[in-house]
Amino acid sequence: QNTTHRITSIHTCYTSYTHTTKIMASQWRHIGLYGHSVGTFALSDDALQWKSGSTSKIAPAKAITRANFSVFGPTGHLVVQVSSEKDKGNKGDKYELHFDGFRPTDYDKIKDIFERMYNIELERKSFCSSGASFGVSDIQDGKLTFFESLIVPDEDDPDVPTETTGEQIMSFDLKEVSQCVLPGNNRNEIELQFHESDATMEAGTDQLVHIRFYVPPDADADMQDRDTLTPAEHLQKRIMESAQIKSTTGEIIAEFSEHQGTFLTPRGRYNIELYDSYLRLRGAKYDYRTK
Repeated sequence: QNTTHRITSIHTCYTSYTHTTKIMASQWRHIGLYGHSVGTFALSDDALQWKSGSTSKIAPAKAITRANFSVFGPTGHLVVQVSSEKDKGNKGDKYELHFDGFRPTDYDKIKDIFERMYNIELERKSFCSSGASFGVSDIQDGKLTFFESLIVPDEDDPDVPTETTGEQIMSFDLKEVSQCVLPGNNRNEIELQFHESDATMEAGTDQLVHIRFYVPPDADADMQDRDTLTPAEHLQKRIMESAQIKSTTGEIIAEFSEHQGTFLTPRGRYNIELYDSYLRLRGAKYDYRTK
């Protein structure tokens, strides 16, 4: 079941290529990959490949399920959806690779390659550029997406305004969310906090560490009623479930009790659980996971 939430304000702080004996169809240099620096992007009939120094990402042609191209300012951005299953008919785990640094005119060339070699139609995607800081939210396929909110005349009664969803403003992969809180116990705001990484980011690169949304309460709601969830609390609950912040996988390598000390940030007492790929802080109210 999909539900939407109205958001009224947003605040942020913040050629040819030879591989062994295989000849790549096309290559682009100085292409960025989300979470990494810039590198070389190449396409062949059997795989998509990005490489920067000792870091490389390869998506087999059979695993590519969707792709879209969009333009932000002077550069083009390519999003490729990859399935962990070799057979596209199987519903396996999916993830996305985000690339930027293309020229807007590269769209036709990339579109031709995807259709000819991968049998994938490259979608042309546009985003809201009106500068709106409010809209509606939706959670699907592990992504939190915000769309422009448009007020248009009703089809049956033109004198009656109705709300409809416009173009996409932005979206977040909820796997990147480390916590979703109600800041200062404000029941009408939520704050998304993101995993921070120094290992994969180029020196001097800015990272988005958190973003805050105001979700207006229902007009007839009693704010003194603590038993009824506000729209912001409903959205927080859905994000927590989709991001699986409270879920854990793997065995605990080491554990420290909350009685061994307190934290300045995040403030409070937390049990520390160290796993093979992440660290978890487990408190009475909030849990945090750090990769």
